[in-house]
Amino acid sequence: MTAELVIFLLSLALSGVLAAMLLRSVVNTALKTRLTCRLFLDKDTTTDTDLMEGEGFYLNAELANTSVVPHPRVELRLNLPAMTGGLRFGDTGTANRTAILAIPASSTVRRRFWVQAVRRGAYTIDYAVLVRKGSIMLDLVSFRLPVPVGHFNSVTVYPAVMDLNEHFTTAPYTTGDVEVRRSPVPDPLDFIGILPYRNEPLSRINWKKSAAAGEWMANENGFTEERDLTILLNLQSRAYERYDSVTEGISSTELTELGISVAASLIDEISAYEVPVRVLFNGSSDTFCRTEAIGEHRITVSDDASCLPDYHNLMRMLARISGGVTIPAHKLFYAVAGEPDRFIAGGNLVVVSPYFDSVMRDICRSVQAIGIEVVFWITSSFSDTDGIPEDVPLFYRTYREEAKE
Repeated sequence: MTAELVIFLLSLALSGVLAAMLLRSVVNTALKTRLTCRLFLDKDTTTDTDLMEGEGFYLNAELANTSVVPHPRVELRLNLPAMTGGLRFGDTGTANRTAILAIPASSTVRRRFWVQAVRRGAYTIDYAVLVRKGSIMLDLVSFRLPVPVGHFNSVTVYPAVMDLNEHFTTAPYTTGDVEVRRSPVPDPLDFIGILPYRNEPLSRINWKKSAAAGEWMANENGFTEERDLTILLNLQSRAYERYDSVTEGISSTELTELGISVAASLIDEISAYEVPVRVLFNGSSDTFCRTEAIGEHRITVSDDASCLPDYHNLMRMLARISGGVTIPAHKLFYAVAGEPDRFIAGGNLVVVSPYFDSVMRDICRSVQAIGIEVVFWITSSFSDTDGIPEDVPLFYRTYREEAKE
């Protein structure tokens, strides 16, 4: 082999390497600079999508290639917000999903994925990584795509709403009887009769009586608009948890989440009656609420709700509860009992708590003395009823089978 031929072959090989490097640079540049990604839900909306725990939605991934360079095999990797495990892809059961795509030049491709909402929270889906598989002279390249963020890829998951009749019953009294719950609070929402329909919510129409009377008839309840409802949600799960600040720990997640679900269920139930509602709790949220100081601590107080959009705001607020306990429960209860005009809106107070103790009995006595009705919802399987006065309405966690025993 002559020296000229060797030089020619080496030059040809070098040219091939340089051409491959140039091609790789062109393809990678086109991949990174001329490819855009958009993640969005099925519907166009000007607000976040709201849904309940257990429901789902379709997430669309749209990749647009504005270059003349095709990408015959790329891998799209999507990650859902996984801090709380609130969202899962329906087909994998995980927060991760991979799809292999071919993206022609100057074109757009779209893929659709089913996402399940498994835990309350507010989520923005904006994580997408593109991986181009390596081939001859073209190394593997991976990079995160910039994804626009807005209402189109944000989701608020409401706390689960449960059948309160199924999971709660009243505390048994000394006679051994078990009362059957009929409303969130016994006095203001009790059914008291039938009247001709005036301007009540449609949910109050009594269809059988209307058919018999030949005119619209409505159920009348004892509630009066002056008696608003305040829900006091205690996020501290046990009486002995005396947290001075959120940094010292958080309560039992299971009991805390159940309490939030009970509060959501109460709001869902009373929304049919259009009862004005306020919610306050010893935790933090970031929307539709304000904070109030109690000594060196702070509690969260919702905006007052009196119509359907307001009730949705309360559910969004509950969905966004985060962090730990901001004030020990006993301090919160004493503050509410000491300044009822400041914290309790109207004449009805509903306390949702994982436990019942002497402090709650004290607050009950204090506010009852000034004409405020109090009801307790205890979110554990409470069974020690010896210390509960018979005139304290208290519902504790149970099941129908247990209530019949």
